[in-house]
Amino acid sequence: MPNGTFSVQIITKGKNPTQWMKEVNDKIHFEFQERLVELGEETAIRMGEIITDNTKRYSSGKLANNIKSEILSSTGGVRIGIGNINTLKQNAPYFEILNSGGYVPPANLGFFMGDPTFPTQSGAGQTWIHTGDSGKGNYLMRPHKAIEGISYIEIASEELRKKIEREIQILMGEWTSKGRG
Repeated sequence: MPNGTFSVQIITKGKNPTQWMKEVNDKIHFEFQERLVELGEETAIRMGEIITDNTKRYSSGKLANNIKSEILSSTGGVRIGIGNINTLKQNAPYFEILNSGGYVPPANLGFFMGDPTFPTQSGAGQTWIHTGDSGKGNYLMRPHKAIEGISYIEIASEELRKKIEREIQILMGEWTSKGRG
């Protein structure tokens, strides 16, 4: 996934790709673009759901809430971005670790829900170091166990690819069933 992007390649079967694209462009171009925008929004929501459903500890929801779909270009077609990298780096800098797995940089502040004086040891038996004001619940965390990646980007990308293929089949089926193919 170079530069944090992916692309969808559609291979036509039985038709010259140039002719196929002209037919799509001439007959269902705008309807298809509208549906692609909708699919982008659905995929951004789905990424948030995957993250929320697979979070094992307390989460502020920053990552799930910062994944948005945006139209990057609408000249000659529609180009959609999902999850602006700069926004995620600023608001949820751990987005790549949560996707792929690994260790967060050491000595991060963490928060325990409930009684802030409750945790005296981590799951690995390590002592937590309280760093917040009394009652604030901030603890210095030194992770000893890697975060298990949940592949939310790959899962949502594959789901998006399948939805795009299905939409093409539906649109082309409607077009051909009207005697145009």
